[in-house]
Amino acid sequence: MPQDSLQFSTPTVDQANGTLYVPFVQFSNSDSDFIRVLKSTDGGATFSFVAFNVSGAVLPTVLPIVQSGELLDMGSGGLRLGIHAGPALPGRFGLRQFVQTTRLITEPSLVANNGRLYLSWSNSTSTVFGDPTAGSNIMLVRSKNGGATWSAPLQVNPSSANDVHHVMGAITLDSDVDSAHVAYYTQHVDETIDVDLANSLPVVTVFPKLLTARLTNSSFTLPPSVVRLTAAPTPTTNYDRLIVSGYALGEYLSVRAADGFLHVLWGDARNTVTHPVNALDPLSGVTHSQQDVFYQKVFVP
Repeated sequence: MPQDSLQFSTPTVDQANGTLYVPFVQFSNSDSDFIRVLKSTDGGATFSFVAFNVSGAVLPTVLPIVQSGELLDMGSGGLRLGIHAGPALPGRFGLRQFVQTTRLITEPSLVANNGRLYLSWSNSTSTVFGDPTAGSNIMLVRSKNGGATWSAPLQVNPSSANDVHHVMGAITLDSDVDSAHVAYYTQHVDETIDVDLANSLPVVTVFPKLLTARLTNSSFTLPPSVVRLTAAPTPTTNYDRLIVSGYALGEYLSVRAADGFLHVLWGDARNTVTHPVNALDPLSGVTHSQQDVFYQKVFVP
C-alpha cells in the first residue's frame, strides 16, 4: 500500500489553459512504488488526483512502478538505488559497495499542452526492488484529455543487448503537441555511459530506433564517489569533499524545445582530474573522471 513517504515532485503548468499538474513518487512497503499526479484547475486553490485506473492496482489514482537501479551500500551516503562501475566490495547488510557509483532517482517527468499530457519515468526490468540483476527502461504514458484516460505504457528507448540501464530521463514537446522528445542516460554492458535522445513519431505510438540520437560524442565512466577512509564500508568520502558519497550524475537532466531546436543539459564525466599528492588523501595522485555540465543544441526537422 502507499505510505507517507513522498518524493521527486515536478510541478508542471499547461500554458494553454493554466492547469497545474504535480507528479510525484509515493513509496510503499513492498517492491512496487507508485507515481501519482495532483491536478489543479484553479491556480492551486484546490487539488484532485488524476486517475490511471490500472487493472489490479491498490487505488485508481496510482501508477505502479518498480524503481530502477540496484540497492547499494553507498557508505556515508546511506543505502541507495544506483548504477555502478568497477569491482564490487562487500558492503553492509549483505549489499554491494562500489567506488564508482551514482545514486538514481525515479523522478517522473511530465509535460502538458492544451490537455495533452505525457508522463515518463525510468522503470526496472525486474519486479523486485533493488534487484542487482535487473536493467531499466524509460517508459511513457499519455493522455489526450487532461488525465481522464491514459494509454498503455510505451517503452521509449530501443532494446539492445549492449545497453543495460536507461535512467533519469526528461521529456519535452515541440510545436507539434503530438511529438515528444525524451533525453536520458544509457549505461552499456561495459559500464560506460552516454546520453541519448529518443524522438517519437507524430502520433506518439512508437519511438523508432532510427529516431534515437546519441548526444554524447564520447562515452564516459563514473567518478569515484564512494571512497573508503578506512578498511570498513563506512565512513566514505566523495572525490569532491563537498558532495555526499554516492552522488555523481546530475539528477536533473533537462531538455527543452524552442524555435525548432531542442536544448539539452546533462552531467558528463568525460573529463578527468588528478588529485594532488597527499599522504592523507585516499585518492592521492590518482587521475579519474570528474563531473561537468554539458549542453547540446539539437535541430528538430
